[in-house]
Amino acid sequence: MGCTSSKTHKLDEILPEKGIPVPDTAVNGNLDDNWFHENVSREDAENLLGAPSISRGTFLVRNSEHGSGPFVISVCDINEQGHRDVKHHYIKYGGPRINFYIFQDQSFKTLDELIHHYSNNPIELSCQLTHPYSETESRKYVKVLPKIN
Repeated sequence: MGCTSSKTHKLDEILPEKGIPVPDTAVNGNLDDNWFHENVSREDAENLLGAPSISRGTFLVRNSEHGSGPFVISVCDINEQGHRDVKHHYIKYGGPRINFYIFQDQSFKTLDELIHHYSNNPIELSCQLTHPYSETESRKYVKVLPKIN
């Protein structure tokens, strides 16, 4: 399950060609390794954030696998039955005047601003972002499979 290395990423190195080009200045030139996981798929995000050791509000930002936006926030939530439920919110980019948004009524100039806002305010239909996913957090719960000879 490929999480990013400790290096920062230039936007033009990782952003898939989708819709309106996102300028480097919109992500402060680099993506933050604390919350950005370049090569994590939707399925990987569900496995990582759905682990028993992961707390509600743990999130990561990843590249979108589809054309609904350049990025996705995946966040661990708890459903009404008390079970983990990983939710995915497309982050869309509407150009320099609209910027980044999840819902059209609120946009942000940078991804950092969007993350900061939803760290202080719950995302509609989901929970508040509490802290970024880290590989060390996932090591708290590791399923060891027996070797097959």
